[in-house]
Amino acid sequence: MRNRAFVLSVLLLCFVASCARGPGAVQTAPKRSASPAASPSQVVPSPSPSPPSAPPPPLQFPIDKAMHHTRELSVTIGVRLAGTAEEERAADYIKGAFETEGWAVQEQQFVRADEDSSRNIIARLPNVDYSAGYVVIGGHYDTVPDAPGGNDNASGTGVVLALAAALHGRNVPVELVAFAAEEIDQETRGHHEGSLHYVKVVPDIKAVQAMISVDMIGNGNKHQLVVDRSNPGGLAAELQKIAGDAGIPVERTSMGDVSDHTSFSRRGVWAVLLYSGLHPSYHSPDDTFEVVQQDSVDRAGRLVLEWLRVRHGL
Repeated sequence: MRNRAFVLSVLLLCFVASCARGPGAVQTAPKRSASPAASPSQVVPSPSPSPPSAPPPPLQFPIDKAMHHTRELSVTIGVRLAGTAEEERAADYIKGAFETEGWAVQEQQFVRADEDSSRNIIARLPNVDYSAGYVVIGGHYDTVPDAPGGNDNASGTGVVLALAAALHGRNVPVELVAFAAEEIDQETRGHHEGSLHYVKVVPDIKAVQAMISVDMIGNGNKHQLVVDRSNPGGLAAELQKIAGDAGIPVERTSMGDVSDHTSFSRRGVWAVLLYSGLHPSYHSPDDTFEVVQQDSVDRAGRLVLEWLRVRHGL
């Protein structure tokens, strides 16, 4: 009897529990344990940050390139009278030198007073915005008759071409120009014809913020900063301050229409002629590569490069 009552009690309890769950109740599956953490070999590492790009090397004037270009123009090509095949050879050489250093080149053809043609070679850095203004650094590449033009002006053109190498890859709005037909034509008396054509056809002369003509810089112990008497401007003072800080001896003076800078100054641009003074070989067959002093060329190049560095925060 006692066993029977126990069994009945158990059955009754099971029935009550079933009713409590209800007819539609569904039993939930037991919870699974969490998956084990991935082993170190399964963890995908985060990509390492890219190393910062190396800063460009300090600006340095490549005097070896300046002297190489000076030699090529005055020795390999020689006399470069405006309108001759030798002037054409020089223009082609200059164009190639600019392009080798990664500059974009424009050839600016013009007709001179004697009705022959010459061309300025204009170089700009690619991917640089020139719309807000720029500076011009130029030097003429022609010569007078019978003169190889080592100092006048293979030396200045050599500096301009070496600056193209020094500024390669820099973000600076500077235009380098090799001017043709700067020397006086004995028949027409035309002179500075390349730079005069440039300032005549430039889309906006006000965009030219300053101009340095690098002309005859290859001999002497001191360079002169020559301004046009009609528009001295303030560029010479800038250059003199920078030269003093760099230990480069210079002096300021003023002259008349003596180089390509006057074509700019008489259009309202602050412009300076950088040159090292007259030499006994001036405008003669003795103006050869041998009269060009490397130290003098180096000082001129370093001064212009330092001016650009200070002006543009290079």
